[in-house]
Amino acid sequence: MSDDVKSEPSEELDFGDVNEEKFSEDYWCSYTKQNINAQNDVHVFIGACPVEQLKKNKDIMLVDDLRGEELWGMHKIVQRNISVERVDSIVKEYLRTKNKPIKFFPAITVVLLPVENNQPKEYYSNDEEGFLSIDGIYAKNPQKNVGGVLKNFPAKLKWSVNKVAALVVDGQHRVKAVRDYYDTSGQGAGSENSLPVAFVVFDNKHDLSVIDSTRQLFIDINNTPKRVSEQKLIFIDDRNILRRLTAKTLGVLDAGDQSDDPYQEFEDKQCFFDTGDVSFLNKYLVGEDGNDDEELKVRYRSHDSLFPWEVTHIMTLHEEIIKKILLADKEIVDGLPSLRKLSRIIHRNTGSFVEAAAADDLTDVKIKNKTDDLRSKGLPEGEVEVLRRLMYINQDFRQQLELVDNDAEGASEEIDENKVRLERALNSEKSFEYPVKSAMEITNGGTKKVIEIVAGVFGRLKFVREINDLFFNGGSGVSKTQLFRYVAHSKQKYSGLASNENEKRAISLEGFFESNDVADKEADALRAKTQEMLDKKNDNILSMLVGQQALFGWLALKDNENRGNLSFLHANYCNLVDKVNSLYDSGFFSKSKKLSLSLFGEEFKFSAFEGLLLKGERMAPGANNAKKAAYFIDMVCNGSYKRKQVEASPVGSVRQFENIIKSMGSRGYAFFSDKKDVQEISEELISNFDISQLIRRDDVEKLNSKDVTIAVKESMAKKALGALMLKKVVDEYYPSAKPSIS
Repeated sequence: MSDDVKSEPSEELDFGDVNEEKFSEDYWCSYTKQNINAQNDVHVFIGACPVEQLKKNKDIMLVDDLRGEELWGMHKIVQRNISVERVDSIVKEYLRTKNKPIKFFPAITVVLLPVENNQPKEYYSNDEEGFLSIDGIYAKNPQKNVGGVLKNFPAKLKWSVNKVAALVVDGQHRVKAVRDYYDTSGQGAGSENSLPVAFVVFDNKHDLSVIDSTRQLFIDINNTPKRVSEQKLIFIDDRNILRRLTAKTLGVLDAGDQSDDPYQEFEDKQCFFDTGDVSFLNKYLVGEDGNDDEELKVRYRSHDSLFPWEVTHIMTLHEEIIKKILLADKEIVDGLPSLRKLSRIIHRNTGSFVEAAAADDLTDVKIKNKTDDLRSKGLPEGEVEVLRRLMYINQDFRQQLELVDNDAEGASEEIDENKVRLERALNSEKSFEYPVKSAMEITNGGTKKVIEIVAGVFGRLKFVREINDLFFNGGSGVSKTQLFRYVAHSKQKYSGLASNENEKRAISLEGFFESNDVADKEADALRAKTQEMLDKKNDNILSMLVGQQALFGWLALKDNENRGNLSFLHANYCNLVDKVNSLYDSGFFSKSKKLSLSLFGEEFKFSAFEGLLLKGERMAPGANNAKKAAYFIDMVCNGSYKRKQVEASPVGSVRQFENIIKSMGSRGYAFFSDKKDVQEISEELISNFDISQLIRRDDVEKLNSKDVTIAVKESMAKKALGALMLKKVVDEYYPSAKPSIS
């Protein structure tokens, strides 16, 4: 049964009268001990703690329970680290939620610490009757113990609250949330509920500090098994539609799918090859942080730490493209994924019906009839559930609106609050969580368009094709087998490096050469090829996060002009990307290719995206800049640079036209204002350029007036300069982009 000293059976379970001290409740536990390559044992009693004993001033203590002098001493061990926001989230989003079929809290970890005069003690005191001869801690099996408590056998544990503090070192937020919930829910003490608990006791040795051991345990627990990162959940969460779409974009198979795994084939053949399947993006081309915990930095925000062959980052795909662009309902760059948009993608007619529905159209009976009709038309159950959720969320919204007295004071504010609640419900993470089977039906149905658009766009982009050609064929003295081995080795070993791309490339190359037998000539060729790839990447705006936000924002803009349910984009992305590739070939997306604008014999050189995504040679990230750039791409593709041309474009373009010329013009004005004052710049613009077709007549008059303030004149000069720069860009690149797709 055990390797512990045997014990004689006994009917006696009482601990006896131990100096009439105040004791904790009795806890029935199973005892074990751990020692995995450690210098000392850790003794663990696995049991359950009733909710009542988790309350303040009961057996189980949080650091926040301690009085000032106690807290000061306890800071030798753990710091206060309870987040009010996190506790509130557990209470509101988990404990109070009634629609979950099950709820479960993992075990909390509690250390039994020796205390004296309200302060933690460095070492245990001795008492032959105590467990491990520790004064204040007592444990017995249902047998008379001779040499110790039997392992893996029921035991009763208790401790003297005068001599021992039971301190939570893992699960503090769970305990505080349970306390808050039962204190405010009106459900009494919750006596029928309990939490699993692991009581920890250290070896009773004169050279083993309990304070140091507890501190180490606290640090290890709170720093090693951190919350799983979103990029890890993408590959393991089969229930969340958003994560599932990203995973399938990278070729992850459904559970139970026996299809050939392309990544296993790459590994088996030790090379990349063209699978002929354009429905997924090779994950070797996609950067990851090599970290499974939630400590995810924002390096991917500019793609500065990608390997030279990586064309995007997994979180760019997941957060910025799929969630904030393709599944966003209104915004084209920085929106929120919406159940409304998901529903339109699955079944546009039902989505449109719900948006226009009155409360009478969304009764329980009519919702049931509608869902039955959808089933009869062959819609899978998972997709029916998406539409059913949309109808019930809107039903609640319509019913709440009917309760508003439109004539009452504050009615408009109440209506606005209801609209906010509606959008919050439609954008909620819960709206995208389904049973595994339903999630499979959803992602293999109408929303498969999302996967095919993302994978198809990246697969068709010329700069990605250039990398794929190298992967498939090798070249420049580098064999495709050696290239595969280098890429696979680097992804496995160095993805988590926080270095910039130059350092990351150098470290990964030298690490590969140390681990593999590579001839000098091939090593030099690999160095040269990766440097060439890096140089091209750094010059290509489409390699950058903000450039990809702008590109997919433009694609979403085109789709929104045509029903906005991704059907147009799914049917036309090849033609649209071909247009992008033509612009790429002409240098439109190059940071280094410059155009010029001359005033007073001074020449201002600028790239196409100057003031939008670039400030000189530096990238200018951010969703607002990406949104302006999306409209800018549309203007170039349509040959639009005059205000009247833009006025005939989709709603919102005029405002974006103003934003674009102001942003571009600010860069031009910064250059020319070093040479001339604003009056001289204005006179030069009026005299030598026909700007009346480019900006508003009122703006031209203000530019020409001597009665406006300097600030106003500067603003008009920036507009005029920006309009001239836009005209230069359109004149240069429109021939590459036409004919336009409308």
